[in-house]
Amino acid sequence: MVLPGIFDLPGDDFERRLTPRPTASFPFSSCLSATGAVAASNGTTTAFMAHSWSWEGGYRSPVHAKSFLQSFADYSNEMCTDLRVQLRVEALTLDTKKIY
Repeated sequence: MVLPGIFDLPGDDFERRLTPRPTASFPFSSCLSATGAVAASNGTTTAFMAHSWSWEGGYRSPVHAKSFLQSFADYSNEMCTDLRVQLRVEALTLDTKKIY
């Protein structure tokens, strides 16, 4: 049996890999690589990776999101699956668009 590619729309797997616990975090590069490998091993051809852009700060801050987007761009040539970004922007954070 041949199946078409599987899409993973929710994208929460990446954030769970990035910060499995509030006090533990891993580099973007290893999380991107692991997310792509797991997606490919499950038959997923296109996966969305969610990342927050929030007023909360920390790993959900606009600065952190911008670093993620740069790491994603750097990793794009190494992808074994079609990874895409879902940026979760909070309404109260819209004023940061002037900064970034």
